[in-house]
Amino acid sequence: MNLKFIISGLLVSLSFSSFADNHTDQLLNNSDITWAAEVYTYYTPNINSSQFGTEKMKVHYSIEGINKVHTLKIQNQIKENQIIGNPSSLAYRLLNLNPSEINMYKDSELREQFNLTDYKEIILNETPDTIITFDPKTYEEIIQIVNNKIDIDKIEVFRLKQILHYNSKTHQFGVSAVAIAPIANKYNKQTGSHTCTPIFWMPVKETLEALDLNSSSVDWVKRIGRDIDKKDLKIIKGEQNIGEIFDAIIDHAIKNSEKAKLYYPTNELSPLPAEAIKSIKSASDTVITFDPETFEEIIQVSPNKFHPENIKKIRLIQNWIWDNKTQKMNIQLIAFAPVLERYDTKGTYIFSSPIFYKKPNE
Repeated sequence: MNLKFIISGLLVSLSFSSFADNHTDQLLNNSDITWAAEVYTYYTPNINSSQFGTEKMKVHYSIEGINKVHTLKIQNQIKENQIIGNPSSLAYRLLNLNPSEINMYKDSELREQFNLTDYKEIILNETPDTIITFDPKTYEEIIQIVNNKIDIDKIEVFRLKQILHYNSKTHQFGVSAVAIAPIANKYNKQTGSHTCTPIFWMPVKETLEALDLNSSSVDWVKRIGRDIDKKDLKIIKGEQNIGEIFDAIIDHAIKNSEKAKLYYPTNELSPLPAEAIKSIKSASDTVITFDPETFEEIIQVSPNKFHPENIKKIRLIQNWIWDNKTQKMNIQLIAFAPVLERYDTKGTYIFSSPIFYKKPNE
């Protein structure tokens, strides 16, 4: 056995062992950052919830809320001996890494690193599945062990670990992506249950400035809008809930309405005027319903006073960028929005929608 190889492998492992810890520690040790929360979220970068349907997303992928996907760039690679190019999915890119660029881990803390042999076993080897069926005559349980290879085409779900944080000095809200994992998602039709198992974890590079998407090394880019539920947040610094954090952000914007930069919650991100920012906590909603018997239109103007406890979700708009040259996933936060639950005059829940969008560091 080559002792030099063992030592070098150990050094590599140690050099990456605290990757996630160092990133999180920098946030937690910053005295200006008074609040932080850790969150794990499932994404489907190839499946749009508005087209597939929110109920189907929940049943098939255990994904609740918005998962909107827009393709910004896909550059298929075709070699000289190929007639058809390689698959265009993110899963294909993560499971066909350059051996010299292997940087993946067994855990989301990025402490225990896979080596090249581990990676090859993941890609090439068969993995055992336990299948339980029942004899149609005797109803006896039948347990079978079946070996399955990873089917890249069926990897549609990814799990992303992120740190949400608030800087009370600058009044800025930020999101730092830490690690991503392709998920082996198995759905049992008989029980309606899911088994979601990370295949491996790899670091994510947080991108604060826009990357050149025209670069030849950037060959896969998706813009994804995803709702983060506050019940999934694990607060790791501070005591406030997410509603109280956005309450502070809104108060600061109101006090500085002439300079504050908030945007209408529409596709164009048009700036909110100062007067609209000043009244953001006391806005009204026009609710249109129909009489169930006469089908006549009923118009109600519902005072929609802001209450921090009604902020149950955050909507993140991010660019997911794969750099084929560096073999790294880059994630850039484009905008974020507090999602407010809205009620009619009788206190009945109607719907949820963003109050405004805000760009990071503005």
